[in-house]
Amino acid sequence: MHADSKHPFVVALIMPNWKVVKGLAAVYLAEQEEKAKGGSSPSGGNAPNAETRSMIVRTASQMEPDTVEKVRTEPAFVAKVLAELQDFCRKETTLSRLETPARIYLCKEEWSPANELLTAALKIKRFQILHFYADQVAAMYASAE
Repeated sequence: MHADSKHPFVVALIMPNWKVVKGLAAVYLAEQEEKAKGGSSPSGGNAPNAETRSMIVRTASQMEPDTVEKVRTEPAFVAKVLAELQDFCRKETTLSRLETPARIYLCKEEWSPANELLTAALKIKRFQILHFYADQVAAMYASAE
């Protein structure tokens, strides 16, 4: 997470678990497909039924990297992930509303000691990460203006 005293909100750079992202992307794509057909979401606003869960698992396990990359950058998908994150922060943490990210960026690159975004002890290098993603952080803050 990053806070800038010039802005009234926090942003977050997220190095996602790609298995989770694939699952969320599969649900998102299923919902988009259903909307395109003129129906409601596959889950009907409720928990998915067994057939829908099975279809989502198959879709996620067979998802091509290009599809994940395309979905990762779609504003509607990012908004869905942000809503999930904000819901989690509200219900499962002691973070205040001001400490909860208002914008997120789903990072493509894996953070590791090899790209110098983590130390050898796997601690994050905040300055290097902020420098590496400076354009994305600036874009997140600019989108609010």
